[in-house]
Amino acid sequence: MNINDKNAIDLHLEDVEDYSADYPPTDAGYPNAEANMAPAGNSEEGVSRSPNYRRAAMISLVRNNKWAFAVFGVVFIVLIGIIASAGSNKENTYSNSSFAQGTYPTDDDYGVGIPPEEMHGKSVDQDVLKTLKNTLQSVYDRHNLDKNLLDEITPQRQAMLWMAQNKNVNAMEHTEKLQRYALAALFYSTNMVPSVHVEDPKAWKVADNWMSGANSCDWMGVECNDENAIIAIYLEQNRLSGKIPVDIAILSSKMQTLDFTDNIMHMRDDDFDAFLSLSNLRTLLMDDNFLFHDKGLPPQFAALTSLEKLRLSYNIFEGELDSEAPVLGSLTKLTHLEMESNYFNGTMPAAIAKMDQLTYLYMRRNNMAFNLDFMKNGQFDNMFAMWLDGNYVSGTIPTEIGLMSSLASFSAANTTLKGTIPYEIGNLNQLRRLWLFGNELTGNIPQALNELELLEVVELHGNNLVGNMPEGVCSSVRNSDYIYKSLTSDCVSAVTCGSSCCTQCY
Repeated sequence: MNINDKNAIDLHLEDVEDYSADYPPTDAGYPNAEANMAPAGNSEEGVSRSPNYRRAAMISLVRNNKWAFAVFGVVFIVLIGIIASAGSNKENTYSNSSFAQGTYPTDDDYGVGIPPEEMHGKSVDQDVLKTLKNTLQSVYDRHNLDKNLLDEITPQRQAMLWMAQNKNVNAMEHTEKLQRYALAALFYSTNMVPSVHVEDPKAWKVADNWMSGANSCDWMGVECNDENAIIAIYLEQNRLSGKIPVDIAILSSKMQTLDFTDNIMHMRDDDFDAFLSLSNLRTLLMDDNFLFHDKGLPPQFAALTSLEKLRLSYNIFEGELDSEAPVLGSLTKLTHLEMESNYFNGTMPAAIAKMDQLTYLYMRRNNMAFNLDFMKNGQFDNMFAMWLDGNYVSGTIPTEIGLMSSLASFSAANTTLKGTIPYEIGNLNQLRRLWLFGNELTGNIPQALNELELLEVVELHGNNLVGNMPEGVCSSVRNSDYIYKSLTSDCVSAVTCGSSCCTQCY
């Protein structure tokens, strides 16, 4: 494999690397330990899945070859038309009555999913509707929302009409009534809503108890506290399209977690106003979607002042971070910042060096250009994993890296780092993974690495290093139980590392 081919190396790493091990176990005493050991985009604890960064790569490919894709698209549409015409006489297995009875096709049955029910004003009791609308208008006033949303052809009006089907809705307990409305607005705002990226989205995969008579706390993916107030919504990998509606503000006082990982949602510009009310939100997971802003992070994110965990990897954000507004400077409580595989450029924002609770920093595969000086002034005592590869990282590795006493995983591969590997890395007695391949590092591999008994992965090939691989490194990796343990160097010529030590020589 050509070590200068970054795409090939990235694919190689995605296929063999167990990302789950880069989250510390909850019982190991690490600060800000993860309850979910799985990597970004996973919904099941302990299950490893390769991140879907290839979506971002595909978008980039289309951008660079748009005319070729346009011709291909025309041909593809014609072929689809011919196939559809040939199969037009096939009997539809699923009648409308089956949906009314709550019997829905599975994802294997043509992927139909759970479509929204189209509501009409004339089909509901007008007195019930009028009273409900007055209630919602008062709520909209309190939250500074646009009441016109209730009168126009919108998901909000559809949600209101759905609520008005129940003639007893106005006698419903107030909190439950508002929660049902807000969730219904979310359902209509994210179900089969086309965008420039997905023109004909399918319906939600599953929606157990959604849009039913069950209490809102029993709707799939909804978590409530002891007072039956919604505190979290988990709808990852459920084929949500569209956007988060501004009506999420109705739930904002108690809302702590939103997980919309791995869907097909598209948000841009004013769509991000939905976040303005979420000042109590602690966790926002929206990796693997089609979120877009061309000037770094949307300025509305600055309102998320209680945020501790932010995952936005594998979207289509562009521009320089904090160039438009000081967003990251407002997120002072962050412990987890993950924004891999976007199109960010510019330098590493100074605000990151001031995040003294930061435990995970994943910024790989962007177009950023920076050096590692931010590590000199950073307060990174809690840092567990820092991945920076796939950017234009210049300069040297600062000796201050040795002060990051909790660091277990560090990656700055495929960049242009020069100088030597600092001796101070030997102070990182928690270090397990070290990726520095594909740089311009020189000198000997420091003997101080002999002290790191937890090492599982050390990849140093594609540099200008010389001398012997420290025997302690060989022993640590050799004795590791990690299934993907690896020790690589340029041991075909420059570095001495026997076959019983290095797992692969370049």
